[in-house]
Amino acid sequence: MKLFFKPSMNAVNRPLRLEHELLVYCSRVQLDATQQEKIVSLVQQDLDWPYLVQLAYRHGVMPLLYRSLNQTCPSLVPTETLQSLRHLFSTNAQRSLLFTAELLKFLKLFADHQMAAVPYKGPVLADTVYGDVAFRQYCDLDIVLQEQDILPAKQLLIEQGYFPKDPMTEAEEIAFLQSNDEHNYTFIRADRSVALELHWRITPRCTSIIEPRHFWEHLEPSTFKGVPFVNLSLEDWLPILCVHGSRHRWERLTWLCDVAEILRLRGAALDWDGVMGRSQVLICRKMLFLGVLLAHKILDAPVPPEVLRVMQSDAAVMVLMRQTYEQLMYETRVSDQFLGKTVYQMRVSDRIQEKALYLQSFLGWLVKGDRLELME
Repeated sequence: MKLFFKPSMNAVNRPLRLEHELLVYCSRVQLDATQQEKIVSLVQQDLDWPYLVQLAYRHGVMPLLYRSLNQTCPSLVPTETLQSLRHLFSTNAQRSLLFTAELLKFLKLFADHQMAAVPYKGPVLADTVYGDVAFRQYCDLDIVLQEQDILPAKQLLIEQGYFPKDPMTEAEEIAFLQSNDEHNYTFIRADRSVALELHWRITPRCTSIIEPRHFWEHLEPSTFKGVPFVNLSLEDWLPILCVHGSRHRWERLTWLCDVAEILRLRGAALDWDGVMGRSQVLICRKMLFLGVLLAHKILDAPVPPEVLRVMQSDAAVMVLMRQTYEQLMYETRVSDQFLGKTVYQMRVSDRIQEKALYLQSFLGWLVKGDRLELME
């Protein structure tokens, strides 16, 4: 059985489908004159507009597509398509405001109870990097807490009308929090309009070692819409966001947009020595390289030549970059089976411990599958 696609060395230079090319040009906050001219040229081609809208929504960049088209050449976009995008953008903006209000409420609530809470992705990232909470799609809220604060935070959420997505007994809950395969506890608002994930890890342990203890001493005071909270610098978030994207095999363009916009926002002021150093401490060097190289290749994210040389000198990362590019930009069909994901994660991990844990998870999945077959 073919588990994953092995692209040729020249695969990344094949022409993109027009809709994919247009989406890439539109998936950025600022457009220069050359990019605007390219968008105008592409819009006048024979495009599958429903497919483009669907593609943008699936990749989490629908707000950026609408903003770019509406600012650049609204008269050239079919009326029905522009209206559809405007409606989706408005709906997403309203949802963003709801999520922002909930996030602000809980940041204040946790602070009142002496819990340091770090917003992860979501409205704070959109506001900081994109300049507007409405320019990013969200499916939930993510907040990072120290592990000892998870259960007290759970009680606060319940008092605010939230309930656990998956109810557990006390014993099951303890085992859940201690499991290497888990990293967040999901809660749903009573009206089911918001899902909120409390993280005590960034990803499952088999993907990454990163826990709050690795970055808690780097937290800096900040404010979001007038509410004080603690946050990490973008130099710290950059490798962490690359870990998140790598965990999901960069299946959505929005995760690369986050990386690209951080690189554009910081530009020459980005402390690359600090970023590289943090990736060593967090044991995510390959994941950082992969995310930055993809953002540079696909979205023209600025990367200093000397940094590019270091990253491109890693042959294993370059193979992964070409494979991931194929899957993302050409929608090359890949296996969704756990073995395919396991092979990828073992290749992108920096050390043997994480490779072994992921292999252990795969073997556990096989045993569980065999048990299910016997029960049927």
